[in-house]
Amino acid sequence: MRTHAGTLLVLLLLAGGTGLVTWRALNSAGLAGRGGGPGDPVPVAVEIADIRPATLRDVRELTGTLEANTRFVVAAKVSGLLRRVAVDLGDVVDRGHVIAQIDDAEYVQAVAQAEAELAVRAAERARAQTELRRIQTDFDRIEDLQRRGVSAPVEYDEVRANLESAEAAVALADARVRQADAALELSRIRLGYATVRAEWEGGESRCVVSERFQDAGNTVAVGDPVVAVVALDPLTAVVFITERDYGRLSIGQPATLRVDAAPGRDFEAAVVRLSPSFREASRQARVELRVPNPHGLLKPGMFARVRVTLREVDAPAAVPLAALTRRDGRDVVFVVAQDGQRVRLVPVEIGVIEGGLAQVAGEGLEGRVVVLGQQLLSDNSRVSVRSGFASPAAPPAEGARP
Repeated sequence: MRTHAGTLLVLLLLAGGTGLVTWRALNSAGLAGRGGGPGDPVPVAVEIADIRPATLRDVRELTGTLEANTRFVVAAKVSGLLRRVAVDLGDVVDRGHVIAQIDDAEYVQAVAQAEAELAVRAAERARAQTELRRIQTDFDRIEDLQRRGVSAPVEYDEVRANLESAEAAVALADARVRQADAALELSRIRLGYATVRAEWEGGESRCVVSERFQDAGNTVAVGDPVVAVVALDPLTAVVFITERDYGRLSIGQPATLRVDAAPGRDFEAAVVRLSPSFREASRQARVELRVPNPHGLLKPGMFARVRVTLREVDAPAAVPLAALTRRDGRDVVFVVAQDGQRVRLVPVEIGVIEGGLAQVAGEGLEGRVVVLGQQLLSDNSRVSVRSGFASPAAPPAEGARP
C-alpha cells in the first residue's frame, strides 16, 4: 500500500512540474515582444533593411506570338504538269526568284498560233488598204469629171459608196490586227506564267520559303499553291494588354523580348500599332511590336515574352518586398525605432514594384524596416536585431505580401 502511494506521489510531482514548464513557455510566448507585460518581456529576433529612395520602373511582362510582317502563297497562274520545284523549306528567295517550272509546250504553241494569226490579220489589213487606195483613185477621177459636168450622178454615187465601204474595211482590218496583237501578248504572258516566280511589291526584299505544297510530277490547276513564303526581318510580336495599362502605351515605346529558343537573350522591340478597340470576351486590346531580326534567330509562330516599361518613378521611400505584410486587411511595415529596441506598425500604400523593391507611402517612413520576423510583432513590440541585414532583393517571408 505504501509503495503504491509513493508511486502516485512521484507521478503527481512530475505532472505538476511539466505543467509549470509548459505554462511558463506559453506565457513567455504570449509576452514576447510586448512592453509593459508582467515579468521581463522577450525581444523578438528580427532582420532589418534600410528604407531608401530608389528609381523604379513599372514593368509589365506580356505574352504573345511572333508573326511575319510579310507572308504570302506563291500559286500557279496556269494549269499544267510541274516539271520541277526549284526551292525547298528554308531557301532564301528574292523578288522574281524562280519557284517552279510548269510544262510549257502548249503555251509555246499558243504563242506560235497567235503570231500566225497576227500575220494573217496584218495581211488582210494590207489588202484592205490597197483596195482603199484603188477606190480612192477612182473616186478622185469621178469627182473631177463630176465637177466638169461630164460624169453621171449615178456613177459618182456608186464610187462614193465603194469608197466608204473600203474605208470601213480598213478600219475593221485595223481592229482585227489589234485584237490579234492582244491575243499574242496574252499568249506570251501565259507562257511566262509557266515559270512560277515569287513576286511581291514593297516590304522586304528577301524572304524565306516556309512551306512547300507541291512536288515535281504533280498536275496543278490555276490557283493551286506551290510554296508559302515569309519575311523574317523584321517580325511582329502580337500581345494583348488590359484596359488599366492601355493608356500608358504609345507608338514607338521601347520594349524587350525573350523566346525559349534563345534563353537569357533580350531582343529589342518597339510598339508600332495599338488597336483602337478591346475584345469583349477578354477586355484586352491588341498591341503589335516591331522586332528587328537581322540574324534570323527569331521565327514566326514562336511564343514570346515581352517586357515593356509603362512608367518610371523616383520613389522617396522603397522597401524590400519581404518587409510588406498584412494586418487587419491593410498593407503594413514595421519601422524600427531609433534606439533599435522597438518597432512601429505603419500602414502603407504600395506603388510601383520592381525586382525585390516596392515603392511605399505612409507616415514616418524613414530609417529601417523589419524584413524577417514580422509574424510575431505588433505595434510597439520589442525586437532584437540579428547581425547582418537582409538583402533588398530577398524573397518575402511567409505571410509577407508577394
